[in-house]
Amino acid sequence: MIKGAFWTVLGSGFSRFALLLASIIIARILGKETFGEYGFIKSTILMFVVFGGDAIGLTASKFVSQYLAENLRDKLLQVSRFSIYTSFFTGLLLGLLVVAFSGPLSIFISNDTTLINEVKISGVIIIISSLNGCFQGILTGWRLFRPLAFINIGTAFFSLVLQVAGAWYAGLSGAIAGYGVSLVINLLMLIVCNAKINGFEIFVFRIRDYIELRGVFIKFSLPAALNGILIVPVAWLGNALLIEYAGTGEMGIYSAAFTWRNFVLMIPALVAQVSLPFLSGLHSLKNYRDYYKILKLNVWINFSVASIVAVIISLLSGLIMETYGESFVSGKFVLVVLMLSSILASINSVVGQALNSQGKVWLGVFFNFGWALAFLFFAQLFLWRGYGSMALALAHLIAYAMHTLWQSWYVQRSLGGR
Repeated sequence: MIKGAFWTVLGSGFSRFALLLASIIIARILGKETFGEYGFIKSTILMFVVFGGDAIGLTASKFVSQYLAENLRDKLLQVSRFSIYTSFFTGLLLGLLVVAFSGPLSIFISNDTTLINEVKISGVIIIISSLNGCFQGILTGWRLFRPLAFINIGTAFFSLVLQVAGAWYAGLSGAIAGYGVSLVINLLMLIVCNAKINGFEIFVFRIRDYIELRGVFIKFSLPAALNGILIVPVAWLGNALLIEYAGTGEMGIYSAAFTWRNFVLMIPALVAQVSLPFLSGLHSLKNYRDYYKILKLNVWINFSVASIVAVIISLLSGLIMETYGESFVSGKFVLVVLMLSSILASINSVVGQALNSQGKVWLGVFFNFGWALAFLFFAQLFLWRGYGSMALALAHLIAYAMHTLWQSWYVQRSLGGR
């Protein structure tokens, strides 16, 4: 697990650093208002990818690792094929939906249809991103963290160069197009790696896979998608409310600060990515002693690392926001509040992985539903009071504080005695 963590940290660490650097350069090129539009379009892409990529990728990671531990290669290939085509068809449907409604989405963001081409490009990106999430999930299930690290490093490099070059030469549309091209490169590398490990058999469509694995979809993929619905699309709705109440300028400040929040959560996300295959395998083999040992270790790693990084970023918040431009400096306290919420989110992510590894995904849906209600309630309340981007930051903090309380209660009751 430690070796896998090293390669995952190396690959994703470089990727997150490149993302931070790209966001700073792009913000200075585009300006606060246009950067807000850029951030909202990317959040729209992430919202739809939850359905086609993240949920199916999580399914692939869990069951590939489980069947690998049980030495059931036929089942492993079957769930891989099922995941690939499910992510493709779902991504295709959602991508076409975004293209079809590109006009209304453009009007919502900018009050006219000037962004219609950028929104259409994002529809194509959704299809590509959905497949990327699935292929990464399969490789994670195989615990092939070293190849994934090199793929992530290569993708991050192309993403940085292409997005910045696109923004410089073509503004917002160039930045979005550059992002899309980098994801195509990522997809090609993932396909080659998966073909090398599994052979081309995993690309053969078989209707029998859907018949035999419908239980997997209902019991795991569907609730995993619902979990995503209760996080990413709800966060997107918060972004939409922010634009409606305060405009794209405040969205630009929030997008810049939120990028650093995601940076803090890099280590917890990596720990979750590495630990899920191990936890799933140990739980499948009923090795509960090592299972709970790894789980408790994850809690301490997440809390310690997130706290240290969050404190450092908070102390440098003014300087960090100034790098985006003078118009972003007012968002330094937004960044500080998001740092506090990231510490709580890092702890909660461990419980989520425990539930996923045990197949208790529907319980996670229940927990996330409570988070979603709290976030939307407080976001609306603070936006109505005129807090701007700070409204979403405070809503995140309060919602995750409540989320921590009820998930801690569950852990103490269900896992504490182990």
